[in-house]
Amino acid sequence: MAERSRFFSNLQDKALLFRVSAHLLIGVIILVVPAVGPNRFWLAFLLLGVGTPTAIVVHRCVGELARNWAEALVDLVIIVTLIHLVPHLWMELMALGLMIALAPSISLHPSSHWIYMSYGFILVVGMTAAALIHQVDNWALVIVAVSVTYPALLFYTYSQMRAANQLRNRAEMVQGMTQLAGSVAHDFNNMLVSITGYTELAIMNLDDKHESKAELEKVLEGTRRAKLLSSQLLSFSGRDIGRVGKINVVSEFKLTADLLRPVLPTGTTIQLTSSESALFVKAKISDLQQVWMNILINAGEAMHLKDNTIDVHISR
Repeated sequence: MAERSRFFSNLQDKALLFRVSAHLLIGVIILVVPAVGPNRFWLAFLLLGVGTPTAIVVHRCVGELARNWAEALVDLVIIVTLIHLVPHLWMELMALGLMIALAPSISLHPSSHWIYMSYGFILVVGMTAAALIHQVDNWALVIVAVSVTYPALLFYTYSQMRAANQLRNRAEMVQGMTQLAGSVAHDFNNMLVSITGYTELAIMNLDDKHESKAELEKVLEGTRRAKLLSSQLLSFSGRDIGRVGKINVVSEFKLTADLLRPVLPTGTTIQLTSSESALFVKAKISDLQQVWMNILINAGEAMHLKDNTIDVHISR
């Protein structure tokens, strides 16, 4: 969690750097382009002397959640204010203001739909007032077009950003699940090691004809099968990719079938037919066990109590 916080902190710092760099670049362009007008010096001063310090203060003093909409609000206020210094650039600043009013970062706020509508209202009212004061030509059609299309643009932007946020939340949830699976599998594996060790000691201390030895060997085999489940969880969590080895398909099926009998429908029998007693493949044992589990469980669910026999044929 700490590493993630540092990552976002660095990301926000980079965003501030880009913002300040953009202010500086725009200020330089304003100063060197005479077509901006006689007020270009005041325009550059307000942008660099007011806009940039305000952006820095907002970045440093406002929380991460509020910053998503506060920074866009600062930019929008700058647009509708500075338009009075360069009214002949009304059309260009209107397009820029529309982009700011639909900033994707706003969608991260829980009340983003209200913020989007408020920013659209500020943009339309501010630019309309500037157009009336400075008698901008052909402004009415642009205001009407923006007012009519803004709800559609807002809906598209809002839906797309929400979908992206949902994907991000799912990715975070999957990451948490993998971490949980890895922790559970690690602890589970430790317990299995203890059970296996004590069971092996008990078997060693018993005579070959002791009546409990066969049951203990079943316990030992069960713990070995359970380790495969642990390895699957570790593989899911990215902590263990498993080892590929030479596996006897027939014997592996028999072991898996014995373990799955209790979870299959009552009275189900498994009939195995194999052309050879030993057929080997090169694979991960956890993957092969998963294949057999899927086959047998799906077959058991598909019988619908019409036939209690699962016929399995294995051949080269």
